[in-house]
Amino acid sequence: MYESGHEGVRPVNGRKEDNDWKLLIEKVKQGTFYEYLLQEAVKATGKTKLTRELMKKTVNTVFFSENETTSRVMQKRKEIFRGLFPNVMRLFELIKSHQHRTLALLLQNIESEIFLNRIARRIAQERPDLPIFTIHDSIITTVGNDTYVEVIMREELEKAIGIRPFLKQEYWQEEALESVIDSYAS
Repeated sequence: MYESGHEGVRPVNGRKEDNDWKLLIEKVKQGTFYEYLLQEAVKATGKTKLTRELMKKTVNTVFFSENETTSRVMQKRKEIFRGLFPNVMRLFELIKSHQHRTLALLLQNIESEIFLNRIARRIAQERPDLPIFTIHDSIITTVGNDTYVEVIMREELEKAIGIRPFLKQEYWQEEALESVIDSYAS
């Protein structure tokens, strides 16, 4: 682990928070990251009306906002994340130190490399007649082809990030499709 300071970046050893990277990876692998964040935020604040959606907003705040902010809401969200993942937060702040958009651009580039250049390309090469559509970190296909697409996604994601990812299938109904179409139309 590394800590940023005036003298540059230096290792941090023997501290409890050295395990925050392992914890983050484990929660992401299990697909319980937001639930864990929610549980710990409730413990830390005593507020029982917090939601998974708020935890997603917290993560987006950490990833995409400027390091320095005057917004008390954004500061609180960052404090929650920093309390659980101090080394992760230090790295994110270091990446965003010169330009806060750097982390967002880096994550978007990684996502498009994996989903477009690896997963979608492989599916197109192996099954050129298979209809697929990409939406950020998702691949949409027709019922009956979902297992094949999931296997390719799992294989390519594991090759790219080094861990077996948690994947969740969702089946769209007509109402869900209208919602997605409306969100792209606006």
